[in-house]
Amino acid sequence: MIKDKISERVKLNKRYLNNEDLLDSFVDLTYEKISSVVDSINDEEILINYIDKIASKSIIEVLQANNRYRCNNLSNRNKIDYSIFNYKLENFNPTKYSISKLAKLFSTLKKIDENNNSSFLDVIMLRYKDNNKICNIAKAMELSEEEVANILFDMADYASKVSK
Repeated sequence: MIKDKISERVKLNKRYLNNEDLLDSFVDLTYEKISSVVDSINDEEILINYIDKIASKSIIEVLQANNRYRCNNLSNRNKIDYSIFNYKLENFNPTKYSISKLAKLFSTLKKIDENNNSSFLDVIMLRYKDNNKICNIAKAMELSEEEVANILFDMADYASKVSK
């Protein structure tokens, strides 16, 4: 069912045109990236927005892999390892994620929390340490699910910048 929804959203993306033969690759990569969080999103609109964002990035990656997409500012972009958002302490591999980069990310998020009165660290604790779903985090923090999802997207952007 979710793959059908992904396929539907991919077909609406402007980069899908003239690349119809890569539909399965687009859908598979998008599904791989969202599979760990899709069950925790209850709101249909948030799910659609999340699929659209991830599908857009996945389409670019597939097109780049097939030498069909050329853009100077995106060609050197690091790929985000979405599996890190499926946090389990026993699966933590320190050789894969250097302690210095994790410490830098933590201190960056902590500074942002202090300066902007944001709640990155609270979301990290609720999501990855306590293993709560987005709907439970939203209730605990008295935020909407969309706001929590946006916080997670923002943290992923910071993680991407720190990992470079």
